[in-house]
Amino acid sequence: MSNVVNIKDVRPMERPNMRMFWLLGKQTGCTSGCSMAVGYYGMDEFPPVGVHDDQEGFFVLEGSGYAQIGDEVIRLEPGVAFLVKPGEAHAIKRDASCEHIKALLFHAAP
Repeated sequence: MSNVVNIKDVRPMERPNMRMFWLLGKQTGCTSGCSMAVGYYGMDEFPPVGVHDDQEGFFVLEGSGYAQIGDEVIRLEPGVAFLVKPGEAHAIKRDASCEHIKALLFHAAP
């Protein structure tokens, strides 16, 4: 098992208007639910919310739009980082002026 991965060697997980490149996880030696990915979010409306038992952090690399975290809506642009606590409903949507929001994300134990 190698703890090194290059995104060009990762097969993306595809969903409508979303693409995820899971870079670090069990396959690279992560433990306690730790994982990291680069996600491309192409929805221009908030999709159904996601909820996890662990915490999830995001760092916006490209694009602009909004994140809904519980009842709060925050503005996203490159350089913004935010944390979603365990059990919090959340979703991301892009501005109509850009193709997608590209973000680095990670999961970690609560």
